[in-house]
Amino acid sequence: MTRKQSHRRFHPVLGIFLLVFLVSGCQLTTAQRKAVKEFGRATAVVGETASKEFGQMREETIEMNIHRITLKGIVKEGPEYTDLDEMFDPEHVSERVKFADSLKSYGELLLALVQDTQEKEIEDATDKFVENLGDLSFGDEKLDKEKLEACGEVVRVIGGLWVEARKAKAVKKIVPETKSIIGHICKKLENDLNPKHAGSIASGYLKTAEGLQRDARSQLLDPECQDLKEPHFKEAQEDAPDLEKTVVLVEKLAFLVRDNDCRLERAQAIQAYHLAKSKRDRYATLEKASDAVAKMNKAHAELADSITSDTVTTKDLEEFCKTVKSLVDALKDFD
Repeated sequence: MTRKQSHRRFHPVLGIFLLVFLVSGCQLTTAQRKAVKEFGRATAVVGETASKEFGQMREETIEMNIHRITLKGIVKEGPEYTDLDEMFDPEHVSERVKFADSLKSYGELLLALVQDTQEKEIEDATDKFVENLGDLSFGDEKLDKEKLEACGEVVRVIGGLWVEARKAKAVKKIVPETKSIIGHICKKLENDLNPKHAGSIASGYLKTAEGLQRDARSQLLDPECQDLKEPHFKEAQEDAPDLEKTVVLVEKLAFLVRDNDCRLERAQAIQAYHLAKSKRDRYATLEKASDAVAKMNKAHAELADSITSDTVTTKDLEEFCKTVKSLVDALKDFD
């Protein structure tokens, strides 16, 4: 065998070796894949939860304010009948929902990139990710839509090992480049969902619940109804004038009407009181949602640094996943 023939025989083997070597250099480690998968799944849950919470808080704020006006009418300290949603106006809520949907689509895209996913599914996840994040801006910082689309383009090719390599390349590109903008989104949602944060949506929601509970308690303790007792009516004699009989009858009817009104008011007040109490009980759940977003931010920064440095540290990620599980368990109580 000549040296030239020998080279020809071993050239295909060498080519395959080089291909595998190049692909393996782009791959994520097993630990990195697991971290991205856990982060993506938890992030999708948090994004979906936050999105639902904003819409639900708006609907419940309107419901509570209708109860308040029913109990007290239009009063100075109460809600305006023309502004039942208060700070939950559609534009305000829509903006928050978009932030939350951005997190959800981000988590779903990361999952698509580390799971056995078909090209069409990856394209759909990428398109949703670009659509949700592309238009968000925070002051002078704005994501470049073309850059986001480029992040997904590296995985839009089918072909065995190359697909996995391109997925890994996309993860290594997307996670570090979105570190800052995801941090901004998380901070905004963390504050919005925090009932202790002054002026937050969550604090406004709970303030409405407190107002309804206060109004309901006041109605239940209304002295006019509390002290209402059936008086002793002087019965008119058979031969009494018609006017005297009419006066007695009117007095009885007035009492019955007032007694009936009090019963209806008490029924409305009891219903409103327990409605408000159920909403105030969401305080702990909203705190957990805010905490989950805060821990997500830390976990994402940790993940981005780990991918950049090719190391794996999962302390913040583990805390994030535990908090998300706790949040999901808490939400079951309100289903």
